[in-house]
Amino acid sequence: MKMRLSIHSIRVKFVLIFMGIFLIASLLSFYIMIHFAFGVILTSLKPQMIQTSSAILELDQKTDLSVEEIARLQSNSMYEIMVYRDMKELPYRLKTSQIEALLKGEKVFIKGSVRNLFPAVLIQGDGYYIEVRLHSRLGNVTIFRYTVIVALIICTSIGGLLVLFAVRQITKPVKRLTKAAQEVAKGNFDVQVDYDSADEIGVLTRNFNRMVRELRNMEHLRKDFLSNVSHEFKTPIASIQGFANLLKDSTLPPERFDEYTDIIISESDRLSKLTSNVLKLSRLENQDIVSVKQEFSVDEQIRRVLLLLEQKWTEKELELDLRLEPVRWVGNEEMLEQVWINLIGNAIKFSDPGGYLKIQLYRKNFIVVAEIEDHGIGMDAEVQERIFDKFYQGDSSHSKEGSGLGLAIVKRILELCKGEIACKSEPGVGTRFTIWLPDIGASHDD
Repeated sequence: MKMRLSIHSIRVKFVLIFMGIFLIASLLSFYIMIHFAFGVILTSLKPQMIQTSSAILELDQKTDLSVEEIARLQSNSMYEIMVYRDMKELPYRLKTSQIEALLKGEKVFIKGSVRNLFPAVLIQGDGYYIEVRLHSRLGNVTIFRYTVIVALIICTSIGGLLVLFAVRQITKPVKRLTKAAQEVAKGNFDVQVDYDSADEIGVLTRNFNRMVRELRNMEHLRKDFLSNVSHEFKTPIASIQGFANLLKDSTLPPERFDEYTDIIISESDRLSKLTSNVLKLSRLENQDIVSVKQEFSVDEQIRRVLLLLEQKWTEKELELDLRLEPVRWVGNEEMLEQVWINLIGNAIKFSDPGGYLKIQLYRKNFIVVAEIEDHGIGMDAEVQERIFDKFYQGDSSHSKEGSGLGLAIVKRILELCKGEIACKSEPGVGTRFTIWLPDIGASHDD
């Protein structure tokens, strides 16, 4: 779409600003120069013009020549002398003070102005008035003045056209950014603006491209999230519905009835946990601060979680390797407990039967560090990059045992606690999660 040139266009604004500044600066400079030159003219010409007018009066008194003849004799290429028989004929609008001075026989000096440019001297004689002024042929100076003004206007116009061309080159990337922004507004997140420069527009372009890439990633995450939510809810609901229909068969054997009933109970429990985790994650994502804080023992909390999960790790006959230093920490006890439940639960779930589970807790450089390590199936690099994404499950064989929200909840809780988490894993070897928590407890604030 071709952009129309209007008063709101940045190109027009640049040109108008340039022309305005150039005209104002040029005219001010011109008039300052004229006033300066005018002062120099007055200083040099005033004594000569007064002397010439005095000489005319003196010759009128000493000779028999008429004043008009004397005026013609005294006129030269520099001065023009005019004789008036009546004050009303004077080409000036005199002030009262000037008229009174003229009637007293005093010489009146007319400074003139930048508009009239040249000064003059008036003097009263015997029944006449004499005006001594610069010769009219010197009016070429006035013509030069107007020529300079016209030249300034032409220069301003040419400069405006050059600025318009320059600004057009500058605004090309801005127009491309505008078109790209319109595409983004339509939902197209694949656009990128190509403009490699170190100026402000270059910085804006790079930030715009980065923003579009982030929006594209967010759009992909949104689509994945909706797809995963739909799938995670649809699967147990379909299972419950299917087995509930089978239970309506009156000829169903008791063992089949019990089996289908257990499946419905299991799927219902899974659906309940899924709903609970979705609500929990939604609440955490809309939470900015941890409001309820108290001092508690982290090592004792981890031991309680292990007791809570005792049935799971005893079924797999896992050997526990606990190295828990006494650590007291100030924070939300319930939220941190959820971190240990999810991480230790995952470690148990993905451990090989007969393996061992290693958990460490210690302080290092005013940081609380926890490590949870299992020797199970492990993960490759591609899976590790996405383990904190919502509903992502790297091992599809365990999809019925979870919803893919546990690690997303863990990461969000640690973000709220100003903590961090990292994962190191190798397929067939095992996985180690490392958690860092800032040690800013009440016991250190005293």
